[in-house]
Amino acid sequence: MNGLSRRALLAALGLAGVSRAGAASPLRVATLDWALLETLLALGVVPVAAAELVLYRRQVIEPAVPESVADLGLRGSPSFEALQLLAPDLILGSWCGKKFRPEQVAGRPGWSAIPAVRDGDLHEIKSPII
Repeated sequence: MNGLSRRALLAALGLAGVSRAGAASPLRVATLDWALLETLLALGVVPVAAAELVLYRRQVIEPAVPESVADLGLRGSPSFEALQLLAPDLILGSWCGKKFRPEQVAGRPGWSAIPAVRDGDLHEIKSPII
């Protein structure tokens, strides 16, 4: 659960839109950071969820976020209930005023039921590579 390199990030994002071996559906990605959201969208990967979409849509505008993307609430304290219901396979976070610490996310009571947490797919993407 360490920070990913640029190469690993691009590989993960590239794979996010591709079905996994033996799986019936593509990876379900959630992001807690707007720069990562923009990167995902630029690569043609539509996440299942992202944080603070009301404010994003008002301030950032482009790239547009499809209405199908669920809002996780605040970037610094995403909704556990929303993440649990959406069950993402991969959660990407980065510095956004509050350091993303995968081990703290994984250690929250009840979060182990979320596939990304259960499988150790919580990743911090360092700001310089976004």
